[in-house]
Amino acid sequence: LILGMDAFLGLPQWHKWERLITLANLLVVHRLGADLPEKHTMQDFLKAYQADSHEALSKQTAGALWIEEIPILNISATQIRGLIAAGKNTRYLLPVAVLDIINTHQLYR
Repeated sequence: LILGMDAFLGLPQWHKWERLITLANLLVVHRLGADLPEKHTMQDFLKAYQADSHEALSKQTAGALWIEEIPILNISATQIRGLIAAGKNTRYLLPVAVLDIINTHQLYR
């Protein structure tokens, strides 16, 4: 399960959220401005399940958590959908596989 840091921090608001880690690995994408506060309720959860490396997520089907820091483009999914609807080129904003699916199924047009 891939989550942004903001969604990860909001997990305690989900129904039976603690069960997620028994069903899947969690990949948390670090977003600028959404750091894990030092005294957040998710600190203990993070300490209990954080893997030593991202490779752990491919070695088991559930029970591991990894925080991946990636550069974030200053553009939203809504803006990307708008560009597609306007017929603009989004080649450098989306992975090729995603573009292929969008084009094949004529999504957002």
